[in-house]
Amino acid sequence: MRSLPGRTCLGLNAPVCPHARSPPQVVDFCNNYTQLLGMGFSPAVAAGALVRTKNDVTAATDICLASTS
Repeated sequence: MRSLPGRTCLGLNAPVCPHARSPPQVVDFCNNYTQLLGMGFSPAVAAGALVRTKNDVTAATDICLASTS
C-alpha cells in the first residue's frame, strides 16, 4: 500500500484502505465515502461498509442502511 502526497481521505495522510492499490481506486474510495457521508451515515459506518464491500458503493449503502435499523 502507498500513500499519495497531498491527497487525504478520512482525514488521514496514509493508505485509505487495504483494497486501494492505485491512485484511481483511492479517488473512487474517497468519492464513495463522501457520497455516503452526504446520505447522512457516520464516518465510521461509511468507511467500514466500503472496506467490507471492496468499495462497492451500492452494497456499502445497503450495509449502512441495515446498520441504522
